[in-house]
Amino acid sequence: NALINIFTSFNWDTRFNELFISSDGGRCCRPLLIVENNNLILTKERIKQLSRQTTLRDKAYGSTGSTEGMGGASGSSKTPPQKSKAQKFTDKIRVWFSPPNWRPEDVSMKYPIDKNDLSSFEKYDPNISLREKIFAGAQFTIINLMTIVMLFNVQNYIYSEIISIVLLVVSSSITNSFILDGKKVGFQAELLKSVIVLLCLQFGYFSTSMNFFILCYAVFTLLISTFILLTKDRKIISPV
Repeated sequence: NALINIFTSFNWDTRFNELFISSDGGRCCRPLLIVENNNLILTKERIKQLSRQTTLRDKAYGSTGSTEGMGGASGSSKTPPQKSKAQKFTDKIRVWFSPPNWRPEDVSMKYPIDKNDLSSFEKYDPNISLREKIFAGAQFTIINLMTIVMLFNVQNYIYSEIISIVLLVVSSSITNSFILDGKKVGFQAELLKSVIVLLCLQFGYFSTSMNFFILCYAVFTLLISTFILLTKDRKIISPV
């Protein structure tokens, strides 16, 4: 008599002797067992028939992942997968001993690879002066030396000193990458970093064993960054 809505679900949990009634929206509702005249429509013979049909289809097309409905109609279909393997047995052996760019002839014809046109390739070459390259190379060397010194003497530093050196190395690497890209902001960041490092030295954030080394590095980057920023857009006339 439709006293209870057809989308209302009942579940009796026999473990705890509890009855769950669900009527919230968004649930997947479908009849798992169809009963007609107090008899199940889904019989053992029908289950065997569905099993045989699924097995034959899987053998023909591979695993489909689809299921058939209760009425026997297929819920979805799947075309046979296309083979992308080499057809020749010799090619299947040769592929293990060939260079990475080698492909079987039949596979190359069936699945061609479009190569990039390198005739119009433009090399990434930022406009950097010789002095900027020398400064970036010197700073790269100093960063590596600083890292090596810290790794070989890490047992002598406290955590605050290690964090300070790591931040110095990371920030120097970032500003150096900007410099190698030909960006003026790299020298501006380098100038700001040098001032911050000098302030940190004043307040004792670095190890005493590296104070002199870091001081020389900060003064060096401060002077060079200031000089390059003041003369970057000017043409220096040679005395000769």
